Order: sequence, then structure tokens, then C-alpha cells
Amino acid sequence: MKKQWHQYVGIRAAIIIAVGGIIVAAMHIWNSRSELKQSNVKYKNEMKEKDARITDLQQQLYQKDVEIQRLETQLTPFKTIALEKYTGPEQEALGKLAQSLKIIESKTAALKNQLTPRKLAPEQIAVIAEQISLIKGIKVHFLLIASDPEAESFKEQIQKALETGGWIIEKNEISVVGAFTGITLFASQDPPNEAISTLSLTFKEFGFTPELIRNKDLPEDVIKIKIGKKK
Repeated sequence: MKKQWHQYVGIRAAIIIAVGGIIVAAMHIWNSRSELKQSNVKYKNEMKEKDARITDLQQQLYQKDVEIQRLETQLTPFKTIALEKYTGPEQEALGKLAQSLKIIESKTAALKNQLTPRKLAPEQIAVIAEQISLIKGIKVHFLLIASDPEAESFKEQIQKALETGGWIIEKNEISVVGAFTGITLFASQDPPNEAISTLSLTFKEFGFTPELIRNKDLPEDVIKIKIGKKK
């Protein structure tokens, strides 16, 4: 009887151990499956991102190809001109044509700048007026080149700025002889007095560089402004 009892206890213990092992194994399997499932989800997401990136790159490549074809089409007439005008390989001829076009562009820009009239914008006139308004009692003598509408218009803009700033326009003269260019400021002092210095600096801020000349015959409270053709 005692032997049977021990056998019974042993069998139960073996069953419990076996069941425990099965449970532990099942838990390991469940955890492994869970980790595998998470890995699969992560892998699928990564693959989706890669596929999207590949699609985007393919689209960019397609657009680049279209742009290259468009540029090639536009370049064809220039290739024809280059090969007709210059000797040597195609790339060398195109290089010479490009250099020639740069020279033409530079000359065109210079001509455009020469033909564009000098102009003071309303806000620039206001700045000049504000700057000189701190210097009181200045009289101005203008000397304008004759028969030049551009110079006359520019002089009128300068005069408006000076009058707005409180300076007195004492003389307006027209030069009937000689040709001169640019802006020239005359004053009795060397170095220039405050009025000339302020006006010169303000002109430079707006892209106009006046020449400064001393004229001992001018009174200290008088400045002379000579307006010539555009340089």
C-alpha cells in the first residue's frame, strides 16, 4: 500500500512538472510569436517606406529626364549657330558662343544703364531733405548743361529735395558752352564744409558719386551744384 502511494505521488509530481514545462514552453512560443509579429509589422512598415522612397526617386528621375529633353530641344538652335560660326568640336564651339553672348550681354547692360535716366525716388528725396534740414542757412547755385532733358529732370528732383530740406535756391543757370558729365559740388572750403559733406554722402548712398571741387570765390554759406550729362 505504501509503495502504491509513493508511485501515485511520483506520477502526480511528474504530471505537474510536465504540465509546468508545457506552460513554460507555451509562454515562450507565445512571446516568440508576439516578437515575430512585431518584427513582421516593423519590416512591412520599413518596406512601405522604402517603396515610397523608390517611387519618389523614380518620379524625380523622370522629371529630370523631361527637363534634360526640354533643355536639349532649346539648345539645338544654339548648337547649329555655334557649329556654323566656330570651328572645332561641338562643346568647344558652344563654349565660344557662350563667351560671345556674355560679351554682348555685358555691352547691352552697359548701354541700358547709359540710356536709363537718373532718378531720385520720392523716398530718396525725403531722405535727402531730412539729412540737410539740420544744416541751416545754405544757399544753392545750380549750373545745368544745356539741351539735355535727362539732366534737367534730374536737377529738378535734386532741387525739390533741397527746397524741402529748407535750403534756398539762389541761382538757376544754364551752361551755353562746353559739355560736362555727372554731378559736381563746389564749396569755398577744403576740406568741404558740413553742407557739402552731408549732400555728397547722401548722393553716394543712392548710387551717385559727385566730384568735389573747391571754389574760393563762393561765400561760406553758398554751395554750387553743376549737373551734366549722364556718364
